[in-house]
Amino acid sequence: MTLAERFGATIELTEPDATLQGTFFVKRRPTAAHESFMTSLLAALESHSQLIMHHQSGFAVVELSYGDAQRLKRLPAVDTVGGIQLNLEQFRAVTGASIEG
Repeated sequence: MTLAERFGATIELTEPDATLQGTFFVKRRPTAAHESFMTSLLAALESHSQLIMHHQSGFAVVELSYGDAQRLKRLPAVDTVGGIQLNLEQFRAVTGASIEG
């Protein structure tokens, strides 16, 4: 007997709407070179303006739809893709970086 059955609960899991826009953290595989990772990532984006930032340590932050973010997981150089919240005002205040948003 499952936990749900024991308590008479119904569990339903659904993914977000594929067109829902969000901000996503994309981490490269440790074995992938950053240049290869960025080349494949930029080729997968509809516009380079979707790239918010990236760092040589192996990550990028992008704005795109949930469906497009899920497709990034298929890229050979990509290890992880996950939704994040980014407070651009706080980021600018702490880093002094100028990021569009």
